[in-house]
Amino acid sequence: MSKKAKKTKKTKSVSAMEMSPFELIASGHPFIVWVPDDALVEGRGYRPSFVFEGIPGHVPNGTWPYSGKVGESVPWFWGFDLVKAQGIARAYNDRLGISIEREAEILKSSILASVPHGQG
Repeated sequence: MSKKAKKTKKTKSVSAMEMSPFELIASGHPFIVWVPDDALVEGRGYRPSFVFEGIPGHVPNGTWPYSGKVGESVPWFWGFDLVKAQGIARAYNDRLGISIEREAEILKSSILASVPHGQG
């Protein structure tokens, strides 16, 4: 007697890379706040970014240039001193309960996700 294969309902899975930063944060996807060396906006200061675990690159916060249109958000700027801006990011991550070791793991996973397979 042969068993009939059960029919399974196909569901569309959405990868983390297809989600917006807001959806990723809301879903609980691990992230850190990071200030890249090249994040200085002239006349404004350093603009922090979100870095998501296992996802290549970073997402600068807010909308720039900001014009106040519907759907835009005012970006954060954390001064003109890179070291101080990165210190603010570290304090922000600490308030989120992210240790410096975990911060490094998330950053590393994002960097490694940026490297083509077989080259890292």
